[in-house]
Amino acid sequence: MKVELTGEESAVLKKQFALQAVRFIQQELENKGCVFPSKDSLLVIACVSGDAIRKLNQQFRGKDKVTDILSFAPVEEESLGELALCMPQVEIQAQEHGLTVEEETFYLILHGILHLLGYNHEKGGKQAREMYAIQDEVFEEWRKQQ
Repeated sequence: MKVELTGEESAVLKKQFALQAVRFIQQELENKGCVFPSKDSLLVIACVSGDAIRKLNQQFRGKDKVTDILSFAPVEEESLGELALCMPQVEIQAQEHGLTVEEETFYLILHGILHLLGYNHEKGGKQAREMYAIQDEVFEEWRKQQ
């Protein structure tokens, strides 16, 4: 998968880390039966400020608050979609969760990719349990290899 980093906070997220994380996530999810548009799909990760993600969250979800990550469906056929990742919020949550910034970033990118693949936790129930189970399994597998 191709990864493109954009946004005013993109210097915070190292391209090499993002690429390795996305490739690991793709391999693990494919092993679990998830289907990606193609091996050469493009994933855009926009690293944004708290103000920017708050505006996006208001515009697209009607929620006037800062969030950690938003997923946007692809507009092009060979694209996986776009993730808007709020790096200042990632740093806050990493500390709150007792994780490194890289671990929190990995977890959120994984979460966003699952949304792009059609998983949803918003309504709870079986679908949410399935999404979080996959997310936690892949995250723990990645942590073992670090």
